[in-house]
Amino acid sequence: MKPLVSALLLAGCAAELDPSGARLLEEVVSAPGDTGAGFRDVGRAVNGVRGGGWTAGSLDVFTVTSELVLGTDGVPVPDGPGPELVVFENPFVIGSGGVFVEPAVVEVSADCEAFAAFPHTYHGGDQFLREPAAWDGFAGLTPVALHAEERPLDPLSAEAGGDAFDLGDLDPGDAAAEDVLANGFLCVRITPATAWTSPATGAPYPEDPVANGPDIDGVWVR
Repeated sequence: MKPLVSALLLAGCAAELDPSGARLLEEVVSAPGDTGAGFRDVGRAVNGVRGGGWTAGSLDVFTVTSELVLGTDGVPVPDGPGPELVVFENPFVIGSGGVFVEPAVVEVSADCEAFAAFPHTYHGGDQFLREPAAWDGFAGLTPVALHAEERPLDPLSAEAGGDAFDLGDLDPGDAAAEDVLANGFLCVRITPATAWTSPATGAPYPEDPVANGPDIDGVWVR
């Protein structure tokens, strides 16, 4: 496992718990680009979700330039009924139509070394960049209603917003996925969609001209 980002967490600090039994991931394993200030402060990705609602993006976010890896404090998250994790980014509905999205690929790992990506596909050209339905299996698509202080919703509920992921959707033929399905995951990795190649085009996934990378507000797990 990569060294933890120092000065972010107190030793032995327990992850924030929800009455539903869900846990907020508070362990930062890797955060290239973290400067500790503004949208480059990775602490904003582990200090609770503060969504801006359907028409406004949260400002309590960390902008992912290359990757963000969060850990489960050594407690594996096993496969079970329904989704095991929800990624909260800061998309928002645009008044003129569509949703401003900065899609991200989500991966999980049983050892924080070998990662398995959730299946993802983009179904369109540049004219569909602001259509969440065109981005299948990515994070950063659904606006966030959950707000730690103002709207303390069940983070795993549909009302909370965010994008949910089910371990059952992983490819069981992938060795890393097989490990996760057997033992649960210890790390979640989030990378910009633009860092991945689309099988349909052989080129990186496209990006909205005004986007600058996924802005992560937090990740909750079951």
